[in-house]
Amino acid sequence: MEYSSLDASHLPWWKNKKILAGIGVLVGIVIVMAVVAVAVVASETEDEKKLEPPGEPNTLEEAMRVENIMEHLESLQAIADDNSGSRTAITGFNSSVDYVWDLLTGETDYNVTLQEFQFPFYMELVPPKLQQVLPLNATYKNTNDFRALRFCVTGDVTAPIQPAGSGCVDADYEGFMEGSIAMVTRNGLDCPVLTKVSMAEKYNASGVIIITDANFGLFTRGLEVMSPFPAFSITAQLGQDLLEVYEALKEQLTLFN
Repeated sequence: MEYSSLDASHLPWWKNKKILAGIGVLVGIVIVMAVVAVAVVASETEDEKKLEPPGEPNTLEEAMRVENIMEHLESLQAIADDNSGSRTAITGFNSSVDYVWDLLTGETDYNVTLQEFQFPFYMELVPPKLQQVLPLNATYKNTNDFRALRFCVTGDVTAPIQPAGSGCVDADYEGFMEGSIAMVTRNGLDCPVLTKVSMAEKYNASGVIIITDANFGLFTRGLEVMSPFPAFSITAQLGQDLLEVYEALKEQLTLFN
């Protein structure tokens, strides 16, 4: 019988601090995956450097001149340079907010308010891993052979893989063994990724591997909410290879049954 292992670990995104997360997977024909992600909420951090805005132009016409616009762009670039080249929610965001706040409150008559908000954010900090350990030993390459879906949940699973058609309807899961890792197809015209994950959850799968259509390639999007288990997309070629091994093992099991 084929076995696969899913090893995933990343944390939810509703905290007010930066959060690390990781994912790993081992699947039927044993596969291991690992991902680290972060979730953040816009809030000030002590290590971010605040920069003073450039001087106030005397007129709107002067403010709109290229040299004055460049002053602001250079200031924002300096913030990025001080935060590993980024002004995203991970680093540099709060310093950018401070820059605009200081500019508007100190040099204009605008009534400015600052509203904090939370939003889902995902980023891989450690490359995902995918490895077959049974019946063969093979390590697959992240971004070349597979991708972890954004917002797939933390998990550590070892279980048989089992094909489940497109994974869109109940008939696809006829005879599905609970606890197996569902391996489903995607052709771009069938149901959404979220439906495939929901159907796998309905039939108590321990993970999902989605075989991509050769015309579309690997993908990471499709989960608007946290998945109940690790979920990966794999290339059409890898999917075909795994299905061939699955069918060969199934024939052997039938022969010796």
